[in-house]
Amino acid sequence: MEALAYPHSYEVYEREVGVEVNLSERLWNWRVVPSAFGLHLLAVAALVLLVTPPDFARANGELLATGEETFRTAEPLESATQPLPEEPPQAAELREELRQLSQQKTDFLSEGTNAAAAAAELAKTAKTEAEWDNVEKFWQQAIAAMKSVQKSDRDYALAQQKISEYQTNLERARQEPKTLPQKPPERPEPKQEAPSPTPVQSPDRAAQKPLEPPESSQVQSDFFYEGTNAAAAAAELAKTAKSEAEWDNVEKFWQQAIAAMKSVPESDRDYALAQQKISEYQTNLERARQEPKTLPQKPPERPEPKQEAPSPTPVQSPDRAAQKPLERPEPKQEAPSPAPVQSPDRAAVPPAPSAPQTPEETPASKPPQSEEQSQKSPSPAAEPVPESPDVALPPDFFYEGANAAAAAAELAKTAKTEAEWQNVAKFWQQAIAAMESVPKGDRDYALAQQKISEYRANLETAKQQPSKNARSQPAAPSSALKPAEKVAPPPPKTDYFYQGANAAAIAAQLAQTAKTPDDWDKVEQAWQKAIAAMKSVPKSDRDYPLAQQKLREYENAIEYARRMPDDFSKGIQAAEQAVELGKTAKTQSEWQTIAQNWQRAISAMKAVPPGHSQFAIASQKIIEYEYYLDSIKEKLQSAISPMTFEKAIRGNLSPKSIVYSGRGKFFVQNMMYGHTIAVYNQQYELIRTLSDAVKLSDFGYKDYPGTYRGAPVEAAFSHSGQYAWVSNYQMYGSGFGNPGDDRCSPEAKHDPSFLYRINTDTINIEKVIKVGSVPKYVAVTPDNQYVLASNWCSWDLSVVDPEKNQEIRRIPLGAYPRGIAVDSNSTRAYVAVMGSSNIAIVNLKNFSVDWIKNVGAGPRHLNLSPDNRYLYASLNSEGTIAKIDLSTNEWQKVRTGNAPRSMVLSADGQFLYVVNYFSNTVSKVRTSDLKVLQSLPTDTHPIGITYDPDTQQVWVVCYSGSIMIFQD
Repeated sequence: MEALAYPHSYEVYEREVGVEVNLSERLWNWRVVPSAFGLHLLAVAALVLLVTPPDFARANGELLATGEETFRTAEPLESATQPLPEEPPQAAELREELRQLSQQKTDFLSEGTNAAAAAAELAKTAKTEAEWDNVEKFWQQAIAAMKSVQKSDRDYALAQQKISEYQTNLERARQEPKTLPQKPPERPEPKQEAPSPTPVQSPDRAAQKPLEPPESSQVQSDFFYEGTNAAAAAAELAKTAKSEAEWDNVEKFWQQAIAAMKSVPESDRDYALAQQKISEYQTNLERARQEPKTLPQKPPERPEPKQEAPSPTPVQSPDRAAQKPLERPEPKQEAPSPAPVQSPDRAAVPPAPSAPQTPEETPASKPPQSEEQSQKSPSPAAEPVPESPDVALPPDFFYEGANAAAAAAELAKTAKTEAEWQNVAKFWQQAIAAMESVPKGDRDYALAQQKISEYRANLETAKQQPSKNARSQPAAPSSALKPAEKVAPPPPKTDYFYQGANAAAIAAQLAQTAKTPDDWDKVEQAWQKAIAAMKSVPKSDRDYPLAQQKLREYENAIEYARRMPDDFSKGIQAAEQAVELGKTAKTQSEWQTIAQNWQRAISAMKAVPPGHSQFAIASQKIIEYEYYLDSIKEKLQSAISPMTFEKAIRGNLSPKSIVYSGRGKFFVQNMMYGHTIAVYNQQYELIRTLSDAVKLSDFGYKDYPGTYRGAPVEAAFSHSGQYAWVSNYQMYGSGFGNPGDDRCSPEAKHDPSFLYRINTDTINIEKVIKVGSVPKYVAVTPDNQYVLASNWCSWDLSVVDPEKNQEIRRIPLGAYPRGIAVDSNSTRAYVAVMGSSNIAIVNLKNFSVDWIKNVGAGPRHLNLSPDNRYLYASLNSEGTIAKIDLSTNEWQKVRTGNAPRSMVLSADGQFLYVVNYFSNTVSKVRTSDLKVLQSLPTDTHPIGITYDPDTQQVWVVCYSGSIMIFQD
């Protein structure tokens, strides 16, 4: 019966076990579904009854009764409970193997970095257009893998950074054959002659650095990675260093490693490990400095590690899977060892999904190595040993032989003494032994036999070289040996089986969490890629029979994925989500989400066609779900808590606006009537009253000697809350004789004014910046790149660069620009032009201007919803609030009072609070339907408003001289 648990496993069961599963025994059968549905209905009803409030009791009781009736009247599952014929002996073993393979979690970061490493390696020698096409394919694989890293993965941020880097490299690969049609530029030889060690990878960072992006791209340095690589080079060179010059080279590498580790910032997750490494590397540096002095004649032979020769840079077969990223090294181990290289065509191939995995089903990893075991192989001046991957793989003798040959060829370049040539000979012997171990069934067997004779010739040359050196001077050049390029593996070819297996793994992973139709579309696309790859496996490939088997398996899986998102399934899923959310829902926003799920469930059931097998049940569900939706709506109506008056603050105030900093402080701007900014805390206490008097010459404006006064209008905060930017209606003092007023135009050439930047910790003015005439509203872009000020009398928008401390652009907008709202991506700014009925859309990338026209008379204040979809505008002249759908430029309106002016949204965007200047009220509006829920009285002429999400309090300032706090 295990095969009946999930529909897509029928064909696998029939094929592997040899027993046909009758159609009547499948879960999709009409007789089985109602019975299963009755059980499901009972379970859902019980859960809802336990977790929902009392006013749902009656509905849940009716649901329970319906479920019991369905259960009693449903036909028994006779065919589904009868035992299947006896299974062959291998059936259980096959099922267990499939289950274990399905539990393997795809490491997309590892796959991406492996593909990038392969691309970078191939790019080193690519010359023809076909070779560059191959490089391009690997970069595409790397990008696709990085895009598959889940947001919940700890490496998600690194994956996003790598996507940009790999896309740059992909573009370079695409352009390379066109820009260099004749001959690619010579690649510079590395300055150091010593063999390049295998990079010691920052444990949870990308495996191998790909091609560096162009200089124009800004990629942050990975100092930890640089440090570990320098340390690996030092440790490698120390193994063979004898002369003082060689030890100097070792010392340089340790110094580079220490400098890199010291550059790791405190915010880096590897900072603590970097500090530990600094101490370790300094010890190794001292040993390197003392080595030539303690051993002036002849250094004692260094103890050979278990692997007798240093591991060269791997010569990787391009069509094999790249090396698995190294695990984080254990600090107690001191000797570096090369990471094992996985033979790609041995990698386990994930089957089609047979059942959703739970976290408990994830196979446990192997226990860590004991401390005693980890300290068996120490060697001098070395890096910690990285742990080997958990997966035990058969040795890849061809790969080992190619690596040993590469090491021999590299060492032969500088070999002079008899001992050095003996070391070269040892490597050739290792290479020959490895190639002789390649089995006849291996696809590289023929090439291995060819390499054996080639390596034997090189071995003989190495053995004869010392005697030649003794007879003639200078020593024979290393060119006597065949170049290392001959050790390279065969030309790359596309491994379609490997690509298909990877695509299948992605599809299986996506299917485990797929719920919405869009989710299942992605699953289907992944299976399509897997099927296309398996179809491309040539008949000559040894994996061809397995590819054909996988092809049938994947085709069954894609059919299952296509069946899943039908309307009936969508409705059931939406209803299940509503029930699940109802278990923990507490806030208004959470109950709104539940209502939306019930609405989706109803819409899906209404879309089920009459010919559908579940049409009758869908019709019943519509009635049931509508009842639940109505109950939720009633609950929402009764659950809305009323806003209540909390406290009033009065005194020496003439406020124009109030803004919350996000860090517990409220800034109140008192215009020219008070020439001050009053700062309060969340306990309603006045922290400081800051004068608007400044000496402009102290800030670089030498044309304005003496002290000047401002007139604070509005404020906006940087998105850390560290700075407040305050606009001044006008400046008072020598040189300012033509101030603006409420009715003005650019032709009058009114005086410019200034923005103040105030440190919110010290509450002092730190900078002043000249802008246009009568700046009113101020906004800071979320990325802190620009400060924007709407200039009432010069009819334009000032764009200020806070780093340069100056205005960098003016954008003409028309009569009386005021309110500003910036989207969360810092790409667009919306500006209300109060002397018209239009709202300007300013592109913050190129500063072009578009328009939302004829919204209503006198748009004054703007708010943008958290998802950037809706723009709210107070229309002062016509006395309404407009909600504009930015995807369609359509709007709806509501009247809140006489002359609505400033507004503020709640943190979740569910409510909009509006002050009505001539009505002397503050209104609470539900944004979903623009219903005015409440209006409370205020002091005369409420003009400014802000919201504190920490306390859920609304602060209102009135021109008559007060601050009023309301609790919501």
